[in-house]
This record gives sequence, C-alpha cells and structure tokens, in this order.
Amino acid sequence: MRSWRAGLFRAWMKNIAALLVGIVLLVLLESLLALLGVPSLSQEDPFVGFAGKSPLFVRDDNVENLFHLNPDKAAYFNQQQFEMPKKKGAFRILVMGGSTTYGRPYLGKTAFGAWLEKLLERYVPGLDVEVINAGGISYASYRLKRLLPELLNYDPDLVVIYAGHNEFLEKRTFDPLIREPEGRRRLRGILHHSRLYSELYRTITKLRHHKGGAGRTVLGEDVEAVLEQVGGPELYHRDSRFREGVIRQYRFTLGDMARMISRRKVPLILCTLPVNLSGVSPFKSEHRAGLRKEEWQQWQAAFEDGEQKSLAGDLTGALNSYRQAERIDDQFAELSYRIGKIYLRRKRFQKAYEEFDRARQNDIVPLRALDEFNVIIRQIAGDRKIPLADIETFFRRISPGGIPGNNLFADHVHPTLEGQQILAWVVLNAATDAGLVPLSAEQWQGSMVDARAYLSSELAKIPERYRARGLWGVGRLYYWAGKYPEAERALKLAWKTVRDEAEIPKQLGSLALWRGAGFEAMQYFVQAEQLDPGDPWIRFGRVQALLMQESGRKALDLLDETTWPDGMKMRLDVARCRALFQAGQDRAAKALLNKLQQVETDVPALEKELADLYVLAGRKQEARMHYLKALRLEHHPAPDAELEQWWNDVGAHQLKKNGNP
Repeated sequence: MRSWRAGLFRAWMKNIAALLVGIVLLVLLESLLALLGVPSLSQEDPFVGFAGKSPLFVRDDNVENLFHLNPDKAAYFNQQQFEMPKKKGAFRILVMGGSTTYGRPYLGKTAFGAWLEKLLERYVPGLDVEVINAGGISYASYRLKRLLPELLNYDPDLVVIYAGHNEFLEKRTFDPLIREPEGRRRLRGILHHSRLYSELYRTITKLRHHKGGAGRTVLGEDVEAVLEQVGGPELYHRDSRFREGVIRQYRFTLGDMARMISRRKVPLILCTLPVNLSGVSPFKSEHRAGLRKEEWQQWQAAFEDGEQKSLAGDLTGALNSYRQAERIDDQFAELSYRIGKIYLRRKRFQKAYEEFDRARQNDIVPLRALDEFNVIIRQIAGDRKIPLADIETFFRRISPGGIPGNNLFADHVHPTLEGQQILAWVVLNAATDAGLVPLSAEQWQGSMVDARAYLSSELAKIPERYRARGLWGVGRLYYWAGKYPEAERALKLAWKTVRDEAEIPKQLGSLALWRGAGFEAMQYFVQAEQLDPGDPWIRFGRVQALLMQESGRKALDLLDETTWPDGMKMRLDVARCRALFQAGQDRAAKALLNKLQQVETDVPALEKELADLYVLAGRKQEARMHYLKALRLEHHPAPDAELEQWWNDVGAHQLKKNGNP
C-alpha cells in the first residue's frame, strides 16, 4: 500500500518538476526575446500595418541640436523647427490631429496651437512657449499613433489631441476582427503580451500570407485617400461592417495613444470634435437597400414636391411631403438635411438639430466625425481621468439655436479664424482648470476680458490675401469632395484677390464645364494656361470646352498638337471620339469606339460618356448597356427606371437627331 502511494507521489512530483522546468524555459525564452528587443503583438496595431517608416522631424545638418520637418512630409505638415534638448525653462506643447490642428483652410500660424502659444506667453510674463504642430492633412488617428513614439522623445510638457475627422479616408479590411467571438478576442488579448507567442504567430501568418491568405491592411507611408482616386465620392457606398470596424479601430487607437502618453508621464488633454451641421449638406446620399422601383418612384415624387413647396415658402406642405418620402426611405441623408432646414426656418431648433445630426450620421462620405467618436473621447477621458476640452459642447452653446454652422466653420469641419481662437480658448480653460500649464485658473479668469480684446485685435491684423487663400482652400476641399456649387462660390471669391495661382481658374473652368457653360470654361482655362503653360489637364480642359461648344475640328487640332502623358489615354480617346463625330468623321469615330469597347472601366462618369458616344454612333443597345452599368456602379436604387428616364429625355432624342431609328 505504502509502495503504491510512494509511486504515485513520485509520479506527481515528476510531472510538477517537468511543468516547472517548462515554465522556467518559457520565462527564460520570454526574457531572452525581451533582451533582443522583440516586440509583443500587444504593442502592434491589430487593425493596420504600415510599409516603410520615416520620421516626422530630422536633425539639421548645419545647426547643432536643431530639428526641422522631414522634407518628405512637407505636403502634409507645417514647416517648423525646434531645439532638442529644449531650451532651459521652455514649455513645450505637442498638438496632434488632422487638418484642423494643421490650421486648414489656412496655415499653422492661425491654428489653435499658435493662439494657445500667444495666450500663454501674454499672460505668463517671461514664459517661453514652444508648440510642435503635429497636425497632418488627411491624417487619421492610426497614422498619428504611429508618429507618437517619436514625438514623445521631443520632451513635451503637454500633449493635446484633436483627431477624428479623417477616419474614413483610407480603405482598410476589418472582417477578421469584427467576426471574432468575444471569448476568443479576450484570449487573444492575453496571448498577445507574450513575445514567444507573438513570434510564432508572425511566422505562421507570414507562411499563410505567402500561400495567399488574408491579413490586416498594410498602408503606405503616405495617405491614400479614396476621394483622390478616379471616381472620388462615387467610390463610397453604405457599408455597415466597415463603419463598425472604423469605430472599433478609433476606440482602440485613441485608448492606446492615451496609454503611451501616460507611461511617459506627460499630461494629456483630449478634445471633442464639433462639426458644421446646418451650413453643409451631406457629401453623398444613398437610398436604403431593398428599395423597390415603385417605392423609389413614390419617394422621388414626394421629395421633389417637398423641394418645390419649400422654394415657394410653403413650409408646412414641404414638411408633409418630405415626411411622406421619409416613411418610404429614412436613410437618404439629403432628405434629413432638407427637413432640418425646414425646422430651422420655423425656429424649432431641437428638431432641426436632430435632423441635421441624422443627416451627418447617414452621410455616405463621412468627412465629419461621427457621434460615436465623441462618445468614445468622453469615455476615455472619464475612465482615465484625462482633462477634457469639450469643444463640441462649447460650440453648441455659442451657436444660434445650439446648432453649429457657418458662424463657426469655414467648411464642413475646419473652424473659421475666430473658431480656431475659440478652440484654443477651450483648451486653455481645460489646461488651467487641471493645473497643466504655468497659468492658474484664477489668473486666466482674471485675464479673459483683456484676452477677448487681444484676440479680436490680432484677428483684424490678418491680411486680406491670407483670408482669400483660405477661401481657395475651402473651394479646393469642396472640389475634391465633389460638392461643386459650394466649391465654385468659394473659388470665385478667392479668384478676386488671388490672381497668381493657376489651380483656381483651372478648377473654375472644370466647374463651368460641369454646369454646361463651355464658353465660360474656355475663358478660365485660357487664364489658367497663362499662369501654368505646362499643365496637360489645363490643355485638356480647353479640349472639353471646345467639345461643349460643338467645335470638334478645333478640338482635334488641339489634341494633335499636344504631347500628352500616358496616364490620360482613356480620357483622351473618349474626347477624340466625340471630336471625330462632331467633325463629321463618323467612320474614324466608330473605329475608335470599337477599340474603347474593349477597355474595362468602373468609373460611372466614364461609362456615361461611353453611353453618349454610342448614341452618337447610332448604337442603342450599347448606349443603354453602358448607362445601366454606370447606374449600377452608383448603386442606384431603381436603375431600370432611371435608364428609361434617361433614354426618353436624352438618348432617343439624340438618336433621332442623328438620323437613326
């Protein structure tokens, strides 16, 4: 009996000893990997990776201890320089974010970081304030997080984060993470702290990817915005899974940035994100999925009736018609915006706010931060006891009816010059209340009357040309995002003062083409070409203006006498085909059209141009096919009905005009 028990005890001891040896080996391996600098997966972003790595700032070759902006980043960040180590007694503030932090539509010298520096130096005599402006144009939070380790090495005394408007600009894949069960997600979170597990995971992942498996998105060194691709806003469609992934990534990234800053024992202020609700319509609207042809037709009739009644001043009738459309489809963002406008005119401000906010949330091109982002910012600030600059609430409080609009914004998200000052004011309120700057809350309160007068006087000193260049920035942004009427208004105002930038008349020419004003477009393109004779897109604009004026022979001459870059071939062939038809060279035009038929394109605008060319060629079937393809690429809810409408309005008439049955 004793022998049996002793044998069992020895077996247990062997097992325990083997287990302990295994644990010791694991600990030794973990320690060795740590000494070798192998990072754990917990230190990596599970949502995206990056190809390449270049610093934001580089050491100056000629001046010791001086850092300046990396020339490779000049398209995204303000030019600036600073000393490292910093000067004795200097108070260094790091502001991080996107283009609002940068200072858009102006420059960094009127961004909130600059006003924060001026206010602190004015009310703390002798204080040397240095602001590092890490506001990157089109930079989302995950790109800012990648810069953070470098920026924390520059010894900031305070970090301010104002980020969240650019989260939807770049394509990423979230499916594997979104579909992951909660239990597995928690287990993964624990295992990712092990360097040994991390190395095994990386090895297996590399092998799987080598065989063609899917992994996290790897982004390039520079921003690759969807809006900058051919097609622009047309490439955006409602995608609830992508939206969920973006929200989850934003929560993870902002929380991780807060942890990184806390570990370095640097004070942090988080800022909520206000947006222009009443002054900017949605960038793109899309009907709900599953809308039937008959429903779309009913919706369209109700929407158009509401529009007519609104223009006639019948607000009650307009609201009734819009509500009728809403009962059919309540996801079309522009409809909510129109309803908000009706409530605003009737001074029912809470109702107006709700509709404007619904329009923002349903915008298919989400260039304004979602409500969920401000919820996340407040939660992280509350959970981690981080001071909060609640700019969204402040902007609402000082806006008519509590609805921020063009009173505070130059465009959809970028504050006016005064708005940037207010942003700095709210950040300074938070900083003094939390004791994060060498200015007490009492001192700041006592300086506020003078501060208002000071900021107002500084605002009055800003030159007219600087303001006009800001309007150019607004116009450029709206043009980029496909909001053409708003772009044209801003660009025309800018062109009155800024007469030495070719881009302004170039874009005004394109907008005149969009309106069908060929002669006006030609005038703008000629002015643009005088400023920049080598731009092929300006010359191509002249070609399009000639085609709009039915001057096919002149267009052909211009096409033939110009050396064009290879990347324009598709557009040039489409233009040449139209010019040949206009010049009466039908045989050559049809031969070129047959070649174009072999080219695949997923850009709706080009498909519609091809449809027009097939009409000119008298080929009804191909014309209808290409127009239908364009409608489907646009995710039109009733493409067949819209095709018939186009054919009745345009196609059949043009076909008959050309002498075709």
